[in-house]
Amino acid sequence: MFDLFFCPERWKPDEISSNIASQVTVSDFRGKPVEAWQIGDWSQNWSAIQSTINIEPGWLESDGDYRFCFWLNGGENVAQDETCMLEIFGDDWENRPTFRLNREHTKPLIEKNGWLLFAIPFKAPQAEKMLHFRFVAAGAV
Repeated sequence: MFDLFFCPERWKPDEISSNIASQVTVSDFRGKPVEAWQIGDWSQNWSAIQSTINIEPGWLESDGDYRFCFWLNGGENVAQDETCMLEIFGDDWENRPTFRLNREHTKPLIEKNGWLLFAIPFKAPQAEKMLHFRFVAAGAV
């Protein structure tokens, strides 16, 4: 299993009409400034950011086993009305695996000062040219 990591500079807002997404500098769990993305609002607007990684034999291949690693600040979903998820897809968007990131659905590896470290295991979907990664939020920031 190989690890893939979130790199903020490789992401961009998705083309959703209600999208609320911005690249920001935040304080990490040590209080140091880091680049991040903030998506969503407290209304039910859908927001998303996306990134792609090219398929390359020996590095990223369809049906390979991987983990996608990233830090998230949020995910409480106390009222059970928030959407916070990761989608990974190749050539078949309709059958994409989705991973709900609210705490009651996916357990983080570590929690430190409000930050959650996730390492989401997945089998790479079939893709001829690239895999698409997408964070989606609605009803929360």
